[in-house]
Amino acid sequence: MKIGIFGGTFDPIHQGHLIMASIIYDEMGFDKIVFIPSGNPPHKTNKKITDEKIRSEMVRKAIESDDRFELSMIEQGKENLKYTYHTMTEIMENKPENEYYFIIGGDSLRNIETWYEYKRLLKEVKFVVVDRVSKERDDILDLVKRYQKISKEIKYIDMPLIEISSTDIRNRVKSKKSIDYMLPDEVIEIIYDKGLYDESN
Repeated sequence: MKIGIFGGTFDPIHQGHLIMASIIYDEMGFDKIVFIPSGNPPHKTNKKITDEKIRSEMVRKAIESDDRFELSMIEQGKENLKYTYHTMTEIMENKPENEYYFIIGGDSLRNIETWYEYKRLLKEVKFVVVDRVSKERDDILDLVKRYQKISKEIKYIDMPLIEISSTDIRNRVKSKKSIDYMLPDEVIEIIYDKGLYDESN
């Protein structure tokens, strides 16, 4: 099977994530895309993050009606920081018969040299880089070409501009503004039922 691995904090998962996954699925001809909510993300150690079980539940609710997508809890319940290198190594060792691609955004590619074991990661893992069409597109394409020389494989996919972010959603909840249509209804229900992002609670 040809599988895309979509990792992220997903705090919360929103329509932008789902649209991106749908486009990547078609463009890459994947059999499946696996969503992996992060456990203890190394790059966000100084930020308040919603409990991993709640973030995973939001992902599960968001994708449960779409058989193209699947939830993995591989990074859950880990006390130590979970690095992408460790996660991908574990996934590939568990089912080596599959072909895996790790999905990242253009901004992440810019910072990949700060990642744990990034050289080994590039040499051992196939990547899909997605970026919205913007004035920075040429810079990202240059980076892709640069890393293609040392990597196992890197594909680039253009994304439409989707002005939805998890940060904006959290801020809208704090400000008592509507988040209708920005997320699946099932995710909105969890946010309000659990009082997520509402600092007045």
